[in-house]
Amino acid sequence: MNINDAEHDALMEQFERDYPYARKDKEPKRLWPLQHVYCHPDTNKEFLAYRMGYSLGRVIERIGGW
Repeated sequence: MNINDAEHDALMEQFERDYPYARKDKEPKRLWPLQHVYCHPDTNKEFLAYRMGYSLGRVIERIGGW
């Protein structure tokens, strides 16, 4: 997934809805390729795990399930 595409933006919006109490202040976009998306370390770790789960789901979808 490209961090500059609409799919990534939509995933971030969904993450923020799913985790309404997480701190949502973001790092500058130039740091996103280094996996620094959210300023708060715990929120950033949760988002990276969320994104990995989403990516795994997309791969499983493409290969037709387990």
